[in-house]
Amino acid sequence: MQQRASKHLEITHEDLLSQLKTWAESDITETMCLSADEIKELPIEIGRLITKFKRTVVTTKLGDTIETIELTFVYKEKAIDMINKHIGFYGLDNRQRKPEIDVSKLGSDVIKSLLDASR
Repeated sequence: MQQRASKHLEITHEDLLSQLKTWAESDITETMCLSADEIKELPIEIGRLITKFKRTVVTTKLGDTIETIELTFVYKEKAIDMINKHIGFYGLDNRQRKPEIDVSKLGSDVIKSLLDASR
């Protein structure tokens, strides 16, 4: 199923990791002080980093117009976490958190205590 979906979407592991790396290494200073029109003209690689766009226009008492643009970007921490999961970086840590316990070696008093505690 996963292979069919990947083939249908034409996405490889390398593509996914490359995109996540782009997110993790992104530099939002490339978008600072830009107008709405300039933001629309950004390269697609930078535009894909933007998850929310909010434009506010206020007219002052003197008749001046002030435009404020607020951008929200993909989370770098999330991209780094996704990369680490994809390459198995957390594998050893996860195995250490879930040690196998041979319950046949536990005494009946320990098993009873565990059952009582789980209720």
